[in-house]
Amino acid sequence: MKTTIESPDPLHKTIQVEIPWDMISDELDRSFKELAGQVKLKGFRPGKVPKSVVKKRFGKKAQDDVLARLIADSYDAALVQNRIRAVSKPEFERGAVKEGEPYHYTARVEVAPEIEIKQIRFELEKPVAEVTPEMLDEQLQNLREKEVLLVPIDDRRTARKGDTAVIDYSTTQDGKPVEGGSMTNHPVQLGAGVRRRDRRHAGRFVEGVRSHISRGLGPGDALRQGSALRSKPAGVEAPRAARAER
Repeated sequence: MKTTIESPDPLHKTIQVEIPWDMISDELDRSFKELAGQVKLKGFRPGKVPKSVVKKRFGKKAQDDVLARLIADSYDAALVQNRIRAVSKPEFERGAVKEGEPYHYTARVEVAPEIEIKQIRFELEKPVAEVTPEMLDEQLQNLREKEVLLVPIDDRRTARKGDTAVIDYSTTQDGKPVEGGSMTNHPVQLGAGVRRRDRRHAGRFVEGVRSHISRGLGPGDALRQGSALRSKPAGVEAPRAARAER
C-alpha cells in the first residue's frame, strides 16, 4: 500500500491511501469461498454453490465488506507508520472500484498539536531552618504540658499557684441560664493565662474564678461573681484541687 500524508494546517492531516488490486482480489476470493460454504441456494447442495453464482448473488455485499475491512486496517497502519496522533474520527472520501486497478481513498483527521519543549535551566535554593536552644526548650515544654497527668491533692485544702482546679460553673442572665455558659468538671490552671477554650465559654468570668481560687478557695466552697454579661451573679461550686505530675 502507498500512503501520502499532507498537512493543510497544524491541526489536521490528510491521508491518501492506495490499495493494490491484487490485495483486493485476494480478499474477495477468500470471501466468496467462505460464502460458498455457508449459503444455501435452491438447486445446490450445501457447500457446493459455484463461485460464479455466489459472486453474482452476493458480489456487491462481499465487495463492500472487503473494502471496509481493508480501509480500516490500512488507515490504522498509516497512523502508526507516520506517528500521527489523531484526536477525532476520520472523514473518508472513498473512490470508485475498478476491476484490475488500485483502489484509492482519502481520510481527513484532526490531530494533536505538536508542542516543542525547550530546555529550561534554573537553580533552587534549599531553605535551611535554624533551630535555637530556646525553640527546642519551648517545644519540649509544650509536649510536657500535653502529656501532663493530674493527681488529687490530699495533704492540704486550699489551692496554690500551679495547681489545676476542677470546677463546675453556670451563668445566668436575668435569671435565665445562658446558652453555652455552663460546664462541669472544667479544669482551671492557677497562675496561667486564659486559654482559648476558656474564652469561648466564659471569658473574663473564668479568669476571675481563677483569681479567687488562688486566694484560698477550697473544695466544697462556693463563689458568686458578676459575669462578663453584667447581669446577675454566676455560681461556682465545689472546686477540686489537683497538682500536675509529668
